[in-house]
Formats: sequence, structure tokens, C-alpha cells
Amino acid sequence: MVKRFLQILIGVALGLVSFQIIGPRVAQAACPGDPWCRAYAVADVTDASNYTAIHGYIEYGIPTIRDGGFSAEVLWIGGWTSDYIEIGWRRVNGSSPRLYWGYVDSSGGWHGPFWLGTNTRGHDYQIEHKTSDNKWHVYIDGVERGSATLGVSSGTMSAGGEVTDFVSGQHNAMGISGFLNLSYKRNHTGYWAWSGWSGTRINYSYWLTPISGKAFQNGGYNP
Repeated sequence: MVKRFLQILIGVALGLVSFQIIGPRVAQAACPGDPWCRAYAVADVTDASNYTAIHGYIEYGIPTIRDGGFSAEVLWIGGWTSDYIEIGWRRVNGSSPRLYWGYVDSSGGWHGPFWLGTNTRGHDYQIEHKTSDNKWHVYIDGVERGSATLGVSSGTMSAGGEVTDFVSGQHNAMGISGFLNLSYKRNHTGYWAWSGWSGTRINYSYWLTPISGKAFQNGGYNP
């Protein structure tokens, strides 16, 4: 809620109130009609705040968009209401799914999405903080695609689906996507396989089904 109100204030101030310029990690579901509303099927790892990298293989999907917004499958790492970075794929309205990344700065301002091309298959996604330049670097299939400086050099992690939820009864489809081979670094050491997650955020009839401690599948409202 804190970030949601902050983003509204920032968006109004900048004259940029648009679903395409925000990328909230924390938001409230069950708020149709609110242009900042989101719904999730996400696994959160918040048992510590010293994670410095997140990696996973995200399968491809082509979810139906019913509210003019988007459906995305994402990895997040960093702060909870600001200073975090994300990477994944997103389908906006009737377009083809596209690879993207973005980040939220220390003031809660969203930068992105930075589009990286059409997505037609599963990929390895990775975000890692480097001590050599104190930046967070994003990778797809092992190839660096961008970097950003945040106000933190470690944080908590999340992985899963995010959809806009503008219109009551018109929930966007999510997935069906597998998050496989999830791994992480702590204090710049690893990679270690996930051994589960400390919590989940699952709204409406979206679902998240564990495959193992380091993998799950999510979906809902398909096709």
C-alpha cells in the first residue's frame, strides 16, 4: 500500500499515469477500477535480506488479456517498496509476449519496461549484483542485457505471475508457466538451489503449484 500511494503521487506529479510505466512489486488485489491494481501468483523469499542474485528458467506462455493491461511472468530482487529490479516476459493487451526488464529507484519511481524483443520460448533469466561496479545486472540465456544502480546491494526475492486487474470480472489469464531451476546467491556467494519459499501471494482463482522446492507452475483464467 505504501508504494501504491507513492506511485500515484509520483505519477500525477509527472503526468505519466499509465499502466505501462509502473511495475509494482507490492500492491492490493480486489480493487477493480483502480489503474494501479495488480493480482499475483507469486512465491516470496523474505526470510533474509542479503540475497544478491536470482536465477530461474521461465517457460513461455501467451495469456489472454481482457482489461487492456498486461500479464507477466517475472523475477524480482531488492527492496520491497523501492530499490528493486525485475526481469521476465510480459504480454501487453493484444501484442505478442515480449522480453523486458525494469527497476524501481530509491524514490519509488519506475524505470521501464525496457523491451528486449519478442518472446517465443522459455529462457534462463538472471539478475545479479556486482561488487566491481555496484550495479545490478540482468541476463537472458547468460547474455547481459542491461544494468542499473540501486540504493541497495542485496535484498529479498520473488518469482511468479503479475497481471493488471482494472475491470471487475475480466481477469487476465496468467501463465501457464513453469518457474524451473530457481537458484540464488547470498552475500555474493552461490549459486544455491531454492529450498522452498517463505510465503506466497495468490489472488482470486490464480494458482501456484509446487513442483519441487526449486520449481513451481502458476496460471489461472486460461485461455
